[in-house]
Amino acid sequence: MGRRQLAYASKEQKILLIRMKENSHGESYKNKKNWLEWTVFGGGLGLTVAIISYLVYKTATYNSGPPELYVKYYPEPGRYEPHRYHVILKNEGNETAESVTVEISLLKGKKVLEKAELSVDYCPKESSREGWVSFNNNPKLADTVVARVMSYEKP
Repeated sequence: MGRRQLAYASKEQKILLIRMKENSHGESYKNKKNWLEWTVFGGGLGLTVAIISYLVYKTATYNSGPPELYVKYYPEPGRYEPHRYHVILKNEGNETAESVTVEISLLKGKKVLEKAELSVDYCPKESSREGWVSFNNNPKLADTVVARVMSYEKP
């Protein structure tokens, strides 16, 4: 706005122009940032640095190793499956296991009374998968119930 136009401007327009040109500290009004903007900027910067630091740390300390699979099981009879077992496969290793086969056997002495198999397609690192197996024979007739991981593949 030139001087001639400024002469015809209303009082409110003149005040607005003066405020836009300079604030009380002599800074441009548009360039002044308030405390909320600085707080949001600092928080965002802090989160970004924290995430990048975490990723660098995890990359530097990563230990590659095979899957560490183990099996937990316990009887869980159902209405129509009185000899059912609940099987939990845990992978505490640093790699994924694929096509895992778990065998559960009923043993009486050294004789195997019955075997059941559970196949798990995919068991990621530091995770668990659940399944159920049923036996024809009563597990109470066996001395021992034994579970083992028969095989798995590395994807």
